[in-house]
Amino acid sequence: MSVDTTHNLYKKYINQTKLCRDVLEGTETIVKNASTYTPFLTALDKTENEVRVKRASFDNYTARALDGFTGLIFSKNPTYDLPTALNDFIYSVDLGKKSHIDLAQECTREVLATGRVGLLVDVDAEDKDKPNPYIAVYPTESIINWRMRNNKLVMVVLKESEQVWTTQFDSDIIDIYRVLYINNDGFYEVAIYKSTNENPIILEPKIKGKRIDYIPFVSITSDILIINPTKPPIYDLADSNLSYHRLKVDLYHSLFFTVPTPYGTGIQKSEIEGGIQLGSSKANFFSDPQAKLQYLEFTGQGLTHYFTEMESCKQSMASLGAEFLRNNSSKVEAAETVALRSSADRATLISVADTVSRGMEIAFEYVCNWLGLSNVNLTYSLNKDYNLVDMTAQEVTALTQSWLSGALSRKDLFEALQKGEKIDPSLTYDDWVERFESTGGI
Repeated sequence: MSVDTTHNLYKKYINQTKLCRDVLEGTETIVKNASTYTPFLTALDKTENEVRVKRASFDNYTARALDGFTGLIFSKNPTYDLPTALNDFIYSVDLGKKSHIDLAQECTREVLATGRVGLLVDVDAEDKDKPNPYIAVYPTESIINWRMRNNKLVMVVLKESEQVWTTQFDSDIIDIYRVLYINNDGFYEVAIYKSTNENPIILEPKIKGKRIDYIPFVSITSDILIINPTKPPIYDLADSNLSYHRLKVDLYHSLFFTVPTPYGTGIQKSEIEGGIQLGSSKANFFSDPQAKLQYLEFTGQGLTHYFTEMESCKQSMASLGAEFLRNNSSKVEAAETVALRSSADRATLISVADTVSRGMEIAFEYVCNWLGLSNVNLTYSLNKDYNLVDMTAQEVTALTQSWLSGALSRKDLFEALQKGEKIDPSLTYDDWVERFESTGGI
């Protein structure tokens, strides 16, 4: 085995992750992977199949729903109580312009879309007098291997990419593997592999000259803080979205062959050498009085089942989306209780908001550790008040379907949420839009 070896659970969930990523990216990616998502017809050749799948655009109900779910969580700003030493840090968590809200939004979307996201807290240089910590985000695809011992993370392998310039204008992308581990003496070390065959660069992180006995990495899933990947919360919705698209591709292909087609009988070949005039500007004359020039037209109910099934898929997607908005508990549960509930019951917005909040708290605790602050009491909480717990299942489904179908515009959603006291009344529409567009949201 080598450093690029992947965990067995990584292999189990990576295909689900890829499906969700591809669906969220939309038409271009779905068409590019048409042989996987819209199986080719054996009766058609490669070119004909490619033309067939391009006739239908991909209606991205999944992305619209994800935008709506994220919008609900961030319709109100996170609340927090952090040490004053983090007053500046929370507006530059990546040593750039990423704020704590940007980070929370990114984590939330990653968890909803892929089921897992990782946060590594590190420093950009070993400056004992003035450490400069930052938080790096790792999507689930980058967390390729890990090991636990006595419920403690003792090793995690993170796959990264680096752009290497070969000339003034050309560059290559190379894979880098960052291995975080606890050594035999119980201390935290980092091994960086720029090639699977080369010896790694070994780093020994220290805080004020002292070695660290833990890995400053936190993994967030949809229901619990755990390193193991989980089924992406939107997977069922994305899969149903693909089923709808396959029906649409077949429908458009069928409609292509049901276009009225001209045909003739009793017509001599010599009489049509110059072509047949279609339309009313000229007349066609044939020597045989029994000759006919007509159109083949589609009749019957052959295509009706496509429309019926497509409508059924829409209802299914709306119902799946509505599950995110149902609160399955009337009270706050302990983490152990949450972990025992079935995955179907856990994939709610409140659950995701809770785990992201707790993950952010741990990341901020690691930042405090790098700054030499100990025994800090801090809190960080995303909005969990969506005023949806008293809505009926039908009302929740109808709201979700409005998002999916586009019947509810972005501004309509903002005004409805603000009117219902779900959005801070001091927040303007433009500020709300800017906040989400900065991270690919609503």
